[in-house]
Amino acid sequence: MTTEEYTKTEASLNRLKKSAKAIRVFFKVVFVLFCIVWVMLVALFGCLSFFPEIVSPDAESAGAVPFILCIVFGLLIAVFLRQAIHFLSDIEKGESPFSMRQVRRIRVVALIFIVYVVVEAVFSIGQTTLVESGSLMVKYSVTSVNSNPTLSINFGMLSAAAILYCLSLVFEYGTLLQQLSDETL
Repeated sequence: MTTEEYTKTEASLNRLKKSAKAIRVFFKVVFVLFCIVWVMLVALFGCLSFFPEIVSPDAESAGAVPFILCIVFGLLIAVFLRQAIHFLSDIEKGESPFSMRQVRRIRVVALIFIVYVVVEAVFSIGQTTLVESGSLMVKYSVTSVNSNPTLSINFGMLSAAAILYCLSLVFEYGTLLQQLSDETL
């Protein structure tokens, strides 16, 4: 490798480290704020589900579904943010992004997205989307008993999971190429 190529490579690596650090710090702040809001929402939905009389003496229970969804979606988002933070932390430390540990992290995120799609689809049975913009579903409402059951599938999130899984295969290939390159040197 020539001096010029080495200089370009080092400059590129330094830009990557700085970008990874900035994004990691942002994700850490988002993670902390998310956890605070999530705990408050779990407490709120828990109270509304199991103690509706707190709101009003005549109030009916909201049921356990909002409480369960809040817990499940919150856990999925928290795991996603932790995976992203760890991924960026390794890059910031100068470790190669082409490692089996990073491949596993990308696959975990793809799996999280698939679980999100499945949970959303299961809990959407018997519900209709009131407002939809692209793949963003804004609000659900309960349909009448006589209507046909519906099933909403978030194809945007499903596509993201497929893309991330393919990206993990590219990273796995890059890992194998890097190992091969290291062995030949």
